[in-house]
Amino acid sequence: AAILVYCSRFARFLFPCFAQNNRNYRVRQKEQLGVSTAAVADNRNFKKLSSKESALVTRITDAGRAGKWETAKDLFAGYEGRANPIYNAILTAAFRCGQYTAGYSVYSRMSSLGINKTLPSYSLGIKLAAMSNHSDGVSEIWAEAKRLDMVNEVIVAARLEAAARQGDVGTAAKLLDFMIGSNMSLNVLQFTSAINACYK
Repeated sequence: AAILVYCSRFARFLFPCFAQNNRNYRVRQKEQLGVSTAAVADNRNFKKLSSKESALVTRITDAGRAGKWETAKDLFAGYEGRANPIYNAILTAAFRCGQYTAGYSVYSRMSSLGINKTLPSYSLGIKLAAMSNHSDGVSEIWAEAKRLDMVNEVIVAARLEAAARQGDVGTAAKLLDFMIGSNMSLNVLQFTSAINACYK
């Protein structure tokens, strides 16, 4: 019964979402997947890169887009710096190539080394943790992002997808309430994730 109540709550917000412009929908979808160009190259951090680091971001990104995980991994393996865009690039490549456990290991390395994280880092971290079945990792990344006031629609979307994967209806409902209470924009993908949690 509780599941039906939650799902009915989600549904009453769902239909207006279908009226959004198709172009905006596609842009949002790409952003929420955490694989857009912006997810790789946070502008402020990207400007701080050396020419070699900029080239490395490009090469890792291209390898990820081509589905060449071994190439991306080998490129990253030789990097000893701490630049956030390079870490975001390998996280994105791991996500694109379905290498979720390896990607989550890279995210964990970022944490242990104290490397600066951006919104794409948190979004991808949550997705990689969820896809590699690290539920504690999902909770820890979400808690850190909230603590640092780094939560926006993209981060919430990633957390909703994780809740859907776990069949966590209660968390999905709380996340939608959080979005509504924070005046965040809502769209079809977010509600689809919430509804999917109901039927796991």
